[in-house]
Amino acid sequence: LFKYIRNTDSVVDLGCAEGNLMKDILTITSRVVGVDLDRNYLEIAKKDNKISN
Repeated sequence: LFKYIRNTDSVVDLGCAEGNLMKDILTITSRVVGVDLDRNYLEIAKKDNKISN
């Protein structure tokens, strides 16, 4: 997966849970959106990844 992501890409992580995959993607590009049905997971992902929205 990571070999296909460039630093100019935007990535959507569907079912992001705590954002573990986003942490790795953020080392390649800062354009990452996490989506999850569970608000608790989204709050954890925001906190752990220092994401504002």
